[in-house]
Order: sequence, then structure tokens, then C-alpha cells
Amino acid sequence: MYSYFVRIKVSFQVDSSVGGMPITLPPTDSQVTDDQIMHKSSLIKSSFPGIESYKLNEWTQFIYPSALTEVNSDEMEIMLYSNTTRPEVSFETLPAPIITEESNVYGYLDRFREASSMLIDTSGWTLEFVPTENHTAEDPFNTLCRPAFVVIRHRSRNPRDSGQTPTHWSCIEGVAESIWRGGPDPESKLAAYTAFHLRARPDHVSVVGILISDSYFTLLLTNPCRVYQTKRIKWGDGHDTRRLLFAWIWRLYHPEVDSSVTINRVPEPTFNITVSDSRSINDLSILRTGESLGRRTTIMASKSDPSTVIKEQYIELGRRYAEGPILRRIHSNGSFPGVIRLEHYSKVASDINPITVQYDGGTNSAETITRHKVRLVLKDTGEEITNVNTPRKVLMALYDVLEEAQIYQSPVFFRSEPLVLDDCAQIEGMCFSGHLLSPSGQDTRSRFATRALLIDFDMAEDQGSQTDPTGKLKHRTGTPAYMARAVRNDILRAGDFRLPSMPKVNPRLKATYKEAYKGFTPHRLEKFPKNEQEIVYLEKNAKYKRPFRHQLRFDAESVFWVLLWWCIQAKPKGPLNEEPIDPTAWNSLVNPKDSRDQNFIRFIEDDILHSRYSALFPLLDDMRKHLNIDLEFAKKADRKKSDYLHEAFQRTILNFLFVNDTEPFMDAEKSENPRVVGQTGKKRGTSAMGTTTSATKTQASRSTGGNRSGDSRESRKKPRLE
Repeated sequence: MYSYFVRIKVSFQVDSSVGGMPITLPPTDSQVTDDQIMHKSSLIKSSFPGIESYKLNEWTQFIYPSALTEVNSDEMEIMLYSNTTRPEVSFETLPAPIITEESNVYGYLDRFREASSMLIDTSGWTLEFVPTENHTAEDPFNTLCRPAFVVIRHRSRNPRDSGQTPTHWSCIEGVAESIWRGGPDPESKLAAYTAFHLRARPDHVSVVGILISDSYFTLLLTNPCRVYQTKRIKWGDGHDTRRLLFAWIWRLYHPEVDSSVTINRVPEPTFNITVSDSRSINDLSILRTGESLGRRTTIMASKSDPSTVIKEQYIELGRRYAEGPILRRIHSNGSFPGVIRLEHYSKVASDINPITVQYDGGTNSAETITRHKVRLVLKDTGEEITNVNTPRKVLMALYDVLEEAQIYQSPVFFRSEPLVLDDCAQIEGMCFSGHLLSPSGQDTRSRFATRALLIDFDMAEDQGSQTDPTGKLKHRTGTPAYMARAVRNDILRAGDFRLPSMPKVNPRLKATYKEAYKGFTPHRLEKFPKNEQEIVYLEKNAKYKRPFRHQLRFDAESVFWVLLWWCIQAKPKGPLNEEPIDPTAWNSLVNPKDSRDQNFIRFIEDDILHSRYSALFPLLDDMRKHLNIDLEFAKKADRKKSDYLHEAFQRTILNFLFVNDTEPFMDAEKSENPRVVGQTGKKRGTSAMGTTTSATKTQASRSTGGNRSGDSRESRKKPRLE
């Protein structure tokens, strides 16, 4: 048996994350639409991989005050020259700043750029400052995510002859913001723009920006560690002004880059990457990006070879186990079913120097942060589990995830068809849902065929390794909405708690189940016999008895939150009414203050789903009962087994799939767009299907094949037991 342990996360489109990838939030009823933003947008496309365009208007969400570090002029100059030999320049020959009004600033910067370009080796191209649009005080859209002007490059010495205009964040070299555009804290707004720019330029290690007014300017430099900014420098300080502006222009011509990555700017930006002396991958497009500050994860795929995926990150090597070596060991005895395969892994060097970024907090900081750029070339692709379009597919995928997660846990992707590789590792006691649910359980489909694909092992922990990381491991990480409650917070609720018995495998499935898992020692039916319900009492202020360490059952709980997320957001295709998500339920999932226990575990409202998918409610209700309390506090020994919760969830899901095999809702395709979140106090509307009726709920209750233990909505109004 492999001795790996990997925290389960869900690769999702947002990284509001705590170390994980972002969450894509459905817009509210009154949210501005993408079309509205694109219509009013600047020359620069407002879409980013991993960020919805309507969220880009809210630039303050992406840079936090703690990420800003103020440096003096000398320190900024050193960073701009990147410790290279500074050019010999007589700054007095450059235009002096004579600023009297806003128009003078733009004119002066353009004159300074042109004069500086004559003193710099530009390799046949030059820079141009391009305003993104004309702004007026009355412009109601001047807070959208677009800088005041951008810096672009041209091959012609007369840039305006080229006819090029910026069309994408990947095509620009620098950004600028002005105080005349309004809004509080312009420095943070510019910092957000540099962060967006960094996400679009995997070839750049850092990017720069400038904030201007008619009395001062501020320079910014952003890398995966920090956003560095100068104090406000007055235009009247002629020597300082010209010295720093020249360093800024020099940096635009000599950016800090990863020399193994080159960009193709037209017709759409793509990237070429030299992986090794014998391996180059071309025409790469950005699929997904994480937050700029931190790991700065970038996922790219090749148009010419869509099965190849590049993953790049800036990681603290001493704070985690390396993902590449873990994947190599996972596949050492053949391709492990359902786990992404690795072609190449290495630290990245630019020319001959390893690419690193560092933040030294100085005497007032607890630590120095050093991030190394690493690159993985991966062989498999899929789509996010949240994009799965029917209940049947998502339940089968999550069953398979639980099967895989008893050995490896990771973010989940989904293949369009089940896949078994020619060199598939033969794992005793492992079987996926497609084989179990086939007519007789013995069709030609291999027991290792699955659509589920575990893709992200960068937070993995190799518990069997004799080589530990050099620093303290980061344990409490992940996307908050999917994290187990014990991982996300230490609060334990006092009171009496009822834990249900282990579900029985449906009698008509038992023989197939027993045969499929005969390699499991002891057999899963023997390891987890049916037990009785259990009542556990926790005293007030109860605490864990040992230091925190991630447990396997936390990953099973994460699967529950993933399923709940899918179910709550799902709305069917077709002309049905919207039926907005109840705002209280939604806020319980996404609120920084974790209230999921109160709203989804103590009890769960039976009308939180779209009426077309209401038959899924009993399944959620049966699963949440096993989460009433962390099983560490259970009395019975079998409940304390690390994989107990996995088995309970798998049996519950398998029974549900089997009993509801022919029910129409199982294959009811959901819309590509999620349900919107209702306004506070707004009641959920009814659809053409009507609201959930008693008959529907009764039928759905029978369909789970599990026990309901009399825990109806009415009986939960005044619960005696939690």
C-alpha cells in the first residue's frame, strides 16, 4: 500500500483562497453582466483566466494592505536595475519636469520616454504610452478594471506607423494609473492592475507600474512575494525624478524574464516554452491562473497538443513536499488510475540562474520568504468537477474520487469518457463505480475505468518518505468552501450528537460489491460491519487532544462540500424559472466566518436546491448526518478508522445511484450558467416544475436506500440531539 497522504482540494475558478485555487461566485440578481463590461471596457480585454470579468471591477479584492511594502528611492532603483550594471547616463540631459496641470504630466512622460529611448539599446523596438480611453469626471465607468494608460512595444521607430493597439493584458509591458480617475487609495488600485498584469505574463518574473498626479508620482514593482512601492515623489525634485524615471524606462526595455518562455503577441497571445535541450512546447495558451502573490500558479495548454499541460508555480520549497517527485512515485509501478501523469518536472532557470524571488522582512518580520519557480509538464486533461452536467455523472465521479482518495487526495477534474491506460497499475481492492453499476457488474469495462482525474498534488504530504521538508509544513490550506470544518477552524460545538450506523450495501449490489473488493484485506464488508447509532456528548470548550494533523476523513468531508456546492448551483437547461439561491444558504458557504455547521450539518433545509434536482436532497441529508461531529470523538473503535467516513459515503452514494438508476432527474442536464443568488429577504420563486411536494420528498426519501431515522424537517425544529 502506498503511504501518501494528500489534502483534497477542488480546482476552482477564483484562488478568495486560503492557499488554494480561487472560487467563482455566481453573480447576484443585480450584478453587472459581462456584456455590459465588455461594451464599456477599454482597448484591453477585461477577461482573465480564472477570474470572471464582472469581478475585475472589484479591484480592491485582489490586493491586500499587508502585501504592500514601501521602499525608498534607492531600494526601488536597485530592484529596477535587477542588480545589473547600470548604464552611464547624464540625467541632466533628460527633460526636466515642469508640471502645472494634468495634460503636462502625460506630455512630459512621453517626452521623457522618447529621450530615454535614445540612450538605451532597444534592439530595434521602442515603447509607446497608450491611453486606454478618454476619461471625464462624469464617466460612470471609470472604476472598471483598466489602467489610465498602458505601455506597449513596437518594432518600428515610429510606433504609430505600425497601427498596433493593445488588445490583451499579455500584450502590454507596463501599466499606469492617475489620481484624476477618482476613487480611494489609488496605490492599491494600481497594485491590483500590476497583479492582473503579472497573471497574464508567465514570461515575466515581475512587472512594474506608475501612479501619477500633477504634483507627484509613485513607482511600483510586483513579484510573487510582494508589491513594492516608493513614497510619493514630488516632480520638483529634478534629479530624483529623472534618475528614477530613467530606471523605470530601462526596466521596461529590460524586464525581469524567464528566458525559457517567449511570447507571440499576434493574432492572440500565446507562449513557447523550452522545457529541456530536446523538448520545446509551442502555441501555449493560459487556461487558469492563481493569485499573483504567493504560488502564482499558471496552467497552460498547447493548441497543437491539447493533451499536454504546463503547470508553473513559485513555491517555498522548504514548506511543502515537491509535487513532481510525489507524482513520479505514485506512478512508479505503472500509471495509477485516475491520477494525472507527469512527463517532466524541474526547477526553472533563466539562462543558467535558477529563478527565485525573495522577501526579507527585516528585523520586524518573523521570516524571510524565498520562492523558487518550478515547472511540471503533465499528460492528461479534463474539466472541472463542478462543470459535470448531470447528477449521475457527478455522483459517479465523486464515488470514484472517494475510492482514489483512500490513497491519494487532490483537486478533481473530469474526463468526458472513462479511461484505462495500457500501463495501468493493478491495485488490489480498488474498483470504480462504472464497473459496480454495470448490468451484472461484470461487463467489459475494467474496474479501473474512471472519469475522475486527480490533478493537483502541490499540497501533498508523503507520509512514508524519509526525507522531510526543511521548514514547517503548511497544514491548514485549501479553498474555504471545501475545507473540512476541523481544518478551517478549531471550534468544537458542545452538546449531544447522534451518529448514524454504517449504511448497508443494497442487497442487490452486495454480491458484486463483495467480488469487486475481494482484494481488500480485510474485506470492506468485514472491516466495516453494520454498527448501531451512537450518541456522543462534548463538553463546553472541548478541544483536540493532539496537535493538528490532516486526517483522511477530512477529505471525505470535502467531497460532501463539493457535492453540496454542485447541487446548490445547479439549474436545469430549458425555460424553467430561475429559482435563485437562498442568500442565507449561499452566505453560509462563502462567508469568511464559517457558519456551514449551523446551516448544513445540524440540519439542512429541504428547499435549497432547484426543484428539478430536489430528489438529491435526501442523499445530502443522509451524508451530512455522518458529519455531526468529528469522528475522532466517537466512542466505537470502527468509527475512528481513518477510512470509515469514506466507506459510509461510498455506500450511501452507491445505493442512491443503484436505486435511482432509471429516474429522469439523474440525467437532467444542468445549465452551463449557475443559479444566481437571491436578494436578502427575497423569496424563492416557483418553476414550471413547481415547488418540492410532499410526494416528491417521500419518493426521494425511499430512493436513497439508506436510513432516514425520522429526521424530518418538522422533527428538526426543536431537536433534542444535535
